[in-house]
Amino acid sequence: MESFGSAAKQLGLTQPAVSKIINDIESNFGIELMVRKNTGVTLTSAGQVLLVTRSPSLVKNENMVNEMNSLSCSSVG
Repeated sequence: MESFGSAAKQLGLTQPAVSKIINDIESNFGIELMVRKNTGVTLTSAGQVLLVTRSPSLVKNENMVNEMNSLSCSSVG
C-alpha cells in the first residue's frame, strides 16, 4: 500500500495537490481509482487500468513537473 504523501514526495508535489489531482481525475471519469483507508490506498481495477495504460503524455507531464520543481529549487537562494 502506498500513500498520497509518498506519491507526492516522488512527484515533488504536496499531498493536497496530489489528492486534488486524483479527485479531479475521478470526477472527470466518474469512477473511483483508489480505495482510501487509514493504512494507505489501494488501486481499484479502474486505477490499475489507468496505471498500466497511462499515456506517454502523462509521463512527459510528470517529467515536466519534476524538471520545473528542480529548476525552482535551484533558483532559490
